[in-house]
Amino acid sequence: MRQSRFEGSHRQRRAETLRILLAHCDGVELETVWQELSREEMGVGIIGVHIEEVLSILEELQNEGMCQLSDGLWQV
Repeated sequence: MRQSRFEGSHRQRRAETLRILLAHCDGVELETVWQELSREEMGVGIIGVHIEEVLSILEELQNEGMCQLSDGLWQV
């Protein structure tokens, strides 16, 4: 079965969100994740992502045990 396109997809945003979290080993605020993800997408010609979607992705990753929120900072 062929997967859907990757650029701009939910899968791509999840992967990039994890990369951002890994780059900020001491934790990172939601707004910073949003800014960095939006900047990354604009760099490849995709309109930025809404902050609500970034929060949703972070919550998904948290529910899967891949990251956590502690004192306002998201971290792996």
